[in-house]
Amino acid sequence: MTKTDTIPAFLFGAGASIPGGFPSTDQLTKKILSGGGIFRHTDESYYFGNQSSCRAPYDQYVPSIAEALRKVKDEIDPFLLERRGSPANYEDIAYVLGQISDCELGEIENPAISPFIDKIEPILTPCLNGLELCNPTLGALATEAGNYVSDVVYHMLTRPAGKFDHLDSLYSLISSCSQESSIIATLNHDRHLENFLKDKFKRLCDGFGDSVNDVRYWTGYRDSRTIKTIKYFKLHGSVDWFNFRPEGSNSFYDDRVGVLIGSDPEHTKSSDGQDQTCPEGRPILAIGTFNKYVTYTSDPFANIHRAWRSAMKMSDRLVVCGYGFGDKGINTQIIEWVYGETGRRLLIISPQIQCLKNTARGAIAGKWDGWSQKGVLDTIESKLENVSVDQLKSFFFR
Repeated sequence: MTKTDTIPAFLFGAGASIPGGFPSTDQLTKKILSGGGIFRHTDESYYFGNQSSCRAPYDQYVPSIAEALRKVKDEIDPFLLERRGSPANYEDIAYVLGQISDCELGEIENPAISPFIDKIEPILTPCLNGLELCNPTLGALATEAGNYVSDVVYHMLTRPAGKFDHLDSLYSLISSCSQESSIIATLNHDRHLENFLKDKFKRLCDGFGDSVNDVRYWTGYRDSRTIKTIKYFKLHGSVDWFNFRPEGSNSFYDDRVGVLIGSDPEHTKSSDGQDQTCPEGRPILAIGTFNKYVTYTSDPFANIHRAWRSAMKMSDRLVVCGYGFGDKGINTQIIEWVYGETGRRLLIISPQIQCLKNTARGAIAGKWDGWSQKGVLDTIESKLENVSVDQLKSFFFR
């Protein structure tokens, strides 16, 4: 592949959304642990608002769950501080909750977590007193707490972007080549990147069809080699992805995944005009440090990741920005892409390159120096908004 036919590819992590005014992982964690201004509605979902409007039996849910989450954090912090030098964040907590829930509800058999569950069960059991659960068990508490975490993340990321200046170089780079030769993947749940790209380029190939009654339903990706538009892959789900079902139906056969154009996922119309609702009451998000790895095997994630891997075969240059290399599944796909063909190169953009190298998972950290010496890996120590289009062109087209 010559520099004249190089297809630019990008992978953006959560750090790339912060310049747009979105909360950091630390800010999300603090909000989740505090529980301030959050209440549980009768629809079994959690919202931001005046807690005084919440009546029994739901008025104690948030205080009890927030307390349970703080206790989980206290138990896992010492290990994480010793192992990686930082305390638990909401992703770590969600991972532990998923492990507890799956083990207690019979979804996994994991002997390694049994001693932890034995230790933490008496610590968390008092938190069940504030919950009106049909099945008041540790597994049910972990499941409810996981829903709470997902809902808080969802509502904190639905805000509009404060600015888009940090994406100027991306726009200039794409504009300088044919836009059908661009591959953009993101690990972020917010919508600011796709909103920016749609505003500038009008259309993305993201696996969802045209809007029908304010919902864009999942159709899957067509052959990424023939579509003449930006290929866009949202690898961790989105705050506007929901599972829809005709009202009155109890069948999973009727479920359809779609992007909500409006604001109320519980009251939409199907493509043939039927009233439909959202059975889960929350968007489709992959949350949890290692839970995501399993999520990638289910649709629409499985199809999205497969299409991303297929599209990446057409590129020999990948820019990674705002990603801490903490996702084993994503790391594996990057590594397999690098070794899939000689001559592929990786550019990492970060304001703290050495810190990023030190905290990256071993699969990436162990290859970092070797890749650098062989010219596979380049770095730019800078915030995204300070990277020029000339720097990007130099990487993609030299």
